[in-house]
Amino acid sequence: MPVLFVGVQGCTVEVEPGLVFVGGGGGVANGHSCYLVQPESGGLLQQLPIMPHDRQDHSCGAVPARSGVGVDIVVAGGYDGGYLDSVDIYNTETGVWRPGRPPYVD
Repeated sequence: MPVLFVGVQGCTVEVEPGLVFVGGGGGVANGHSCYLVQPESGGLLQQLPIMPHDRQDHSCGAVPARSGVGVDIVVAGGYDGGYLDSVDIYNTETGVWRPGRPPYVD
């Protein structure tokens, strides 16, 4: 029987065909947990390093890495007892989280 990953209030984004990032939220996962999942085969592929910020009800997206190597998964906003305005970025090749540096306007 395939393993089914269940989470709520997190985010999901397709990293490449057949590979999905699932991060944060509540339910089975906690707000720091992140996974790569292969929905077609019904299973968890890999648990990733935890996100720097606990997040629920946040957004995420996948973009080509600015380094040209791998994919950057951008995780932004959400809630952790208060609303967040921070951004965390995970690179699929390096396996490292880094803070996003949004251009704040005065």
